[in-house]
Amino acid sequence: MRVVFIGNVAGGAYMMARPVAARGVNAVLMLAPWEGTLANPGWEERAEPDPATFAVVRYGVAASKRGRFGRIWARAGTALSCLAELPSLLRTDVIQSFTGTLFGSWAWLIAFGILRLRPYIACATGSDLREVAATGTGYAGWLYRFFFRRAAVVLLLNLDMPPIADRLHLAQARFFPFAVDTSYFRPREVERRYCTPDALLIFMPSHLDWGESDDAHGRSSTKGNDRLVRAFARMLGEGGRGHLVLLDRGPDRAAAHRLVEALGIAAHVTFRAEMTKSELTAHLNMADVIADQFDIGAFGTITLEAMACERPVLVHVDAACAKRSYGDLPPVLSATTEDEILAALLRAGDLPFRRSLGKEAREWVVRHHDAPLVASLLIDIYRGLSQR
Repeated sequence: MRVVFIGNVAGGAYMMARPVAARGVNAVLMLAPWEGTLANPGWEERAEPDPATFAVVRYGVAASKRGRFGRIWARAGTALSCLAELPSLLRTDVIQSFTGTLFGSWAWLIAFGILRLRPYIACATGSDLREVAATGTGYAGWLYRFFFRRAAVVLLLNLDMPPIADRLHLAQARFFPFAVDTSYFRPREVERRYCTPDALLIFMPSHLDWGESDDAHGRSSTKGNDRLVRAFARMLGEGGRGHLVLLDRGPDRAAAHRLVEALGIAAHVTFRAEMTKSELTAHLNMADVIADQFDIGAFGTITLEAMACERPVLVHVDAACAKRSYGDLPPVLSATTEDEILAALLRAGDLPFRRSLGKEAREWVVRHHDAPLVASLLIDIYRGLSQR
């Protein structure tokens, strides 16, 4: 069986392709030059899967910096590259496309969206469904709705998405778990940095985004993580001891620097540049608490990887959606308001509580997201589609 993965958003396609290939499926990961660092399999810093069952195919032309002519040339080159890959795609059993990438080419849109020459799985990853498909107007909104509606199967990768799929009448949609390699993401002993063991070390690797810089109409994918910074400042003001580590990225990164200075907590906050995978994993194991996002009510892979490392995670979870998607609630510190976040930080100051919650968190991830389990679920879907 041959499956092609297209659109490696934050490495999500690669994380699914790896365990599928390990089960003997011929997995092909297609990568475009404009996909960022996190989409590059080399960023994972792990041994590549068996080349007998896994391959990377590069397509498209990088955008040129030579003005309008360069951009036109890049678009034309990408269109020709996609057309050249069409015969190979027509020989595949199933295409698995993330965030609408399959319809970035007119040739692919006609072949698989209009003519339906091969079945494809549409993976909803975030704002593609929440914002563009659900509320988008004009061509982009139409294109994403068409992408999801013409798919043989729609996999909803965030727990808050089933109600959105209901509103869009996506009868073929179902919640589906991210794949987490729990043999790689596991508790490890790492050297502690930034503060002494009696202080609370908080690591927030999420993009800094609370809508101050990017307040486009219809946005629903903000992180709300300014509230974590404010709650942390209040914790320090009430006599608590701690240190906050942030990744210096996201649309509100400059605003985050200004906020830290205005709150007078610069001595207790460290901004780090983008990390390698090994650095990120070390920080997940180093920190006492991992903070994610506080607006959406759902989470992505960073929360799951932290939970697999037996770390308490501070994140907003929509309880009703979680029960619908999983059947139970993830063991996290769920909070959304500044007061709730502060209360969670104070509770996390108790070491026995952190250890207990961390162990529950890993057990939950293994039960719902372990990569071999996800691979088995995917292969069942592939077999069903290939037999149509």
